[in-house]
Amino acid sequence: MLAIIYRYSSIICLLAAIVFTACTSAKNDAPTPLVADGLSWTVDGAASTTNTYTTSSPSANNLVTVIGQLNVNTSTTNSQLMLDMPRTVGTYPFGPATLAGATYISSANNKSKVYFAGYDGRTLIGSGTIVVTEITASRIKGTFAFTGIDQLIRDTKSITNGTFNVGL
Repeated sequence: MLAIIYRYSSIICLLAAIVFTACTSAKNDAPTPLVADGLSWTVDGAASTTNTYTTSSPSANNLVTVIGQLNVNTSTTNSQLMLDMPRTVGTYPFGPATLAGATYISSANNKSKVYFAGYDGRTLIGSGTIVVTEITASRIKGTFAFTGIDQLIRDTKSITNGTFNVGL
């Protein structure tokens, strides 16, 4: 009998390991982390994240405006990103039908460049889409991407990989 056990010991060890692994609890009681509060996006290849933001949601027009700010304590360089979107879950390509739009402002050494995408009341400028994935009475979440145009200098800026998860 010992000879049989010795002969098949590697198989027995393998089976024991399988049984032990299957019976081991891999329970993780840690809660799933929530998406961070704030906004993030990529511009000129650089990822930006901020939890410095403001929101407004006038009840008259059923729109939400979210404004994220970077480097607000720096007097020489800062930037601001503003999103306008309907206060409803959905996908909103920029244009007169959706009233969705975005603005990216880059300021350095007291000079600002303003890149706008959306409908200005007469024409569509730039392009983009905002996707509202979730909205509650106290929070709005989603994604965005757009190409804004600085109409003074005819320069463009592409904002990609945008996300927002902000309180209302």
